[in-house]
Amino acid sequence: MKENEFGTLENLANQVQNDLKRVGRHVYNIQHQYRAIRKLRESLGDKEAIVYMDFSENYSCKCRSEIQRMHFGASQRQISLRTGMIYYRYTSQSFTTLSDNMYHGPAAIWAHSKPILRGIAEINNIERIHFVSDGPTPQYRSKNNFFLLSKIIFEFGFKSATWNFWEAGHGKGAPDGIDSLVLHDKQDITKAAELLEGLTKLGTKIDLYEIEQTEIDLFNFYKDAKITTVPETIKIHQEIYFNFAINTVLLKVNEVDESLIGRYCVVEYDRLPYPGIILDVDEVDLEVKVMHRIGVNNFFWPLLEYRLWYEKSKVVALLSGEPEHVTKRHCQIDQVVWKAITDEMDNE
Repeated sequence: MKENEFGTLENLANQVQNDLKRVGRHVYNIQHQYRAIRKLRESLGDKEAIVYMDFSENYSCKCRSEIQRMHFGASQRQISLRTGMIYYRYTSQSFTTLSDNMYHGPAAIWAHSKPILRGIAEINNIERIHFVSDGPTPQYRSKNNFFLLSKIIFEFGFKSATWNFWEAGHGKGAPDGIDSLVLHDKQDITKAAELLEGLTKLGTKIDLYEIEQTEIDLFNFYKDAKITTVPETIKIHQEIYFNFAINTVLLKVNEVDESLIGRYCVVEYDRLPYPGIILDVDEVDLEVKVMHRIGVNNFFWPLLEYRLWYEKSKVVALLSGEPEHVTKRHCQIDQVVWKAITDEMDNE
């Protein structure tokens, strides 16, 4: 039923301005995420993998020879599907997990993830996982899922992980294309095991896994933990996890020679670490073009080059490459390496 609302033009203009700000932020987030994920995939390292996943529409079981009421209401059985893609540096692989259990909460998320992560850990020398999913708060973007991620990911031997949540209304992705193939299976199906068998017989190249109820129950241990709610969870778009128990050995400068020219490093200046690139060397010192810092582990190249000669003892560590871009201009040092650098400087 329509209702008439009355007000001034000034109030209407203010309301439109406020709505435009929210819409503008929403559109910017979507565009930025597409650029960031595309760049991540294009620059993926040998020891990194992206797992892009989503719970798809439930599969409605089919049984053409059953009585009429089998096809309607509560009598119609469904199968839970989670589809996705794994991206490595040079290859990719699609997957689908199937279960007779309709639960899509944190325990189910990790039960469905377990065979995927086990396969990644066994077959490839992967150290870092980037999860990409949408962000419903009862499922992926919840304190319970954050807790399970912080515990489970390192049990598979991974050193770090990120979980990236799409903005609402982000559009379709690779998992949606996979579930369209699975949902259009025309065989008589009454349970997950039969669907898996039927898809396997069709010769699909999608990796298929069945998830039992007992596997989901194994991940319900989070219910015994007293987990504090994360403030403003709905606004979180990325979670980053590192295993700081791993002993990271920093690469040091043993001898000053021309082989160091062009290498990225971290130097100490006024008791603070700064990344930079080595431009020249002499017998004992190194000329380094350094970045400027803004906040903690956030650096950028200044418009005017900043070059200084440093003693060998002032080079805290050599880096494996240029610091990673977090925006078009700003960079950060790998968080594990950054922790090792700051720990060493604090202990001096």
